[in-house]
Amino acid sequence: MKKTRHDEAIALLLENVSGHAGHGALFYDREQRRFRTKGTLPQFCRRCLEDAGLAEKCLAVYEEATRNALLTAEPFHYSCWAGLLFVAVAVAPFTRCLGCVAIGGFRAAPDSGTRSSDADVFKELNLPDQYQAATLLAATPSVSAAQLRGIGVYLQDASFASGLNSSEYFRRRHEVYLQQRAIAEHLQRLGPSEIRTSALIRRADALVGGIVRASGEQLRRQCSAYLAMVLRACNWDITRLKAHLRVPLALLTRNAVLRGGDWPSAVRAELRFVSRLDQAGSIEDVCYLFHEILADFALRAAQASGVTPALSERVVRWLEANYQKPATMKEASRSVGASVPGIIKRIKHDTGKTFHSLLLEIRMTEAKRLLASTGLDLSAIAQQCGFCDQSHFTRHFRKAINLTPGQFRRLMTVSEKDASGV
Repeated sequence: MKKTRHDEAIALLLENVSGHAGHGALFYDREQRRFRTKGTLPQFCRRCLEDAGLAEKCLAVYEEATRNALLTAEPFHYSCWAGLLFVAVAVAPFTRCLGCVAIGGFRAAPDSGTRSSDADVFKELNLPDQYQAATLLAATPSVSAAQLRGIGVYLQDASFASGLNSSEYFRRRHEVYLQQRAIAEHLQRLGPSEIRTSALIRRADALVGGIVRASGEQLRRQCSAYLAMVLRACNWDITRLKAHLRVPLALLTRNAVLRGGDWPSAVRAELRFVSRLDQAGSIEDVCYLFHEILADFALRAAQASGVTPALSERVVRWLEANYQKPATMKEASRSVGASVPGIIKRIKHDTGKTFHSLLLEIRMTEAKRLLASTGLDLSAIAQQCGFCDQSHFTRHFRKAINLTPGQFRRLMTVSEKDASGV
C-alpha cells in the first residue's frame, strides 16, 4: 500500500514538474534500476533511453547523482556521460531513498571542461550518419547556470509539496553535510601532527568559555575545529569520540554552576546531553548532536545572563520583524546600535551574505509560504512581503527559482481529488 502511494505521488510530481517546466522530467528508480518519464524529453535523451547500452550508462550516472543529492540534501547539478547538464533531487520518503527526480539534457557551457569530445559521443550513439549525430546533439536545449539553479530549487520545493520529502529531514541532512565538510577542511589544515590530550583539554575549555558571546557562525566554526582535533586524536573511533566529548560537557556543567545555576539542574542537563550522545549511532550524528548541545547551552546561558546577541543575529532578527516594509540599512543601524559599515562587514563575515540578500531571502521564504497555504492574490502577497508592487515581486521570484509566483502556486496546490489518491 505504501509503495502504491509513493508511485502515485511520484507520478503526480513528474506531471507537475514537466507541466510547469515545459520540459520532460524523469524519475530514476534505484530499486528497479529503471526510469519513469513524463513530458517531452530532449531527442538526444530519448535516443539514449531507447538504446540498452546507453541506458545503462545513464543509469550509472543517475545512481551517482542520487547518492550525491542525498548526501548533500540539496539539488545536485551534474553532467551525463555525454556532457549534457541535469539537476537531480533525491526522493527519500520516511528517510528511505527511492531514487531521484531530475530535469536534464541541456547543453553544457562551452568552457565547462566536462563534456566528452563530440567524436566520442558520436561513436557511442552508433548512428550511421555522423551529421545526424551532430544534429541530434546540437538540438539539445541550452540553459544558463542561474536557470539551472532555479530549476533545482523548484524541483526540491516540488518534492516537499508532494509529501515525498520532508523539509525538516533534508534541512538536518544538509547541516550534517556542511559540518562534515567543515571538519574535513580543518583536518586538512591540521596535517599529520599528533594531537595531545592536554591540547584537547585546553581547546575544550576555550570552546566552552567563549560559547555565550560567539555568533551562530562562529560557534559552528569553533565546534568543527574542535571536533576535527578530537577525531584525529581518537582515530575516528566512535566510542573514544563520545568519551572525549564528556570533557566539554563537564565544562558546560561547571560554567553553568559558576554563573549561578542550580547544581542538581546542571548535572541533570549534563546527563541528558550524555544520554543523547550515547544514542547516536554514527560519527556524523555524534558531531551534529554535539553542536546542537553547544548551541542550546549558548542560547540558554545568553538568555539567563542577559548577554546581547551577536550583531549579525540582531540584524537578522530586525529583518524578520521588518521585512514587510521598506527595510533599509540605515534604519537597521539605528535599531541595533551599530554603524552601517559595521553591519556590512559583520554580516558578510558571519553569514557570507549581504544585507539585501538576507532581506530578499526572508521575503521569498514568506512569499512561498503564503502562495502555498493561502488564497491571497499576488498583489496582496507582494505588499505583505515588502515588495514595491506585483511586478517587482514577480521579477525577483522568477529570478530566484525560474518560476512565476502563479506557476509556483499551481505547483504547490494539490487539489482534493489529487490528494485523495496520494
